[in-house]
Amino acid sequence: MQNLKGKIVSFKYRDRKESFSGFLIDYNDKWTLIMYNPVDYVVDGYLLLKSDKILKYKIEEEELFKENVLKAKNIIPTEDDIFPITDLAETLKLISDRFGAFKIEEKDDRVCYIGRFVKMTKKDLYIQEIDSQAKWGEIGKFKLQSIRTIEFGSDYINSLIVYNKEMEK
Repeated sequence: MQNLKGKIVSFKYRDRKESFSGFLIDYNDKWTLIMYNPVDYVVDGYLLLKSDKILKYKIEEEELFKENVLKAKNIIPTEDDIFPITDLAETLKLISDRFGAFKIEEKDDRVCYIGRFVKMTKKDLYIQEIDSQAKWGEIGKFKLQSIRTIEFGSDYINSLIVYNKEMEK
């Protein structure tokens, strides 16, 4: 996949009906980082996909066209889009510092949890959750092996963070 970095790639993912699409930023045997393209010609943050849940990936006519449109809009990955993904705890600390929060999804993609990094053990991730009203709340504990995706830098998450900062003034 090394030669696919910087290209729009679609990933068929275990436990999901729809594919994930985006500019491939980086990957390793544990995680794959994309600049997330959820629909049409829109980029909305980033997505870390658990590499062992990827069934297959593709670049076909649709992906090539999306890539060309996004490049025409001057939406392309830059050096600022590269995050170290070798150590998940360090990555999540960096994301929390830079973006304020991230979203995790487990097998059931109808439920998600948004929060900022607190700590990580060998088996669990602890985050301080933020609710849909942009209020920081309890510390949530999640089994690392249950986490399927980690999203950050999206409009929804950024909106919660911005509104929370306004409420705190």
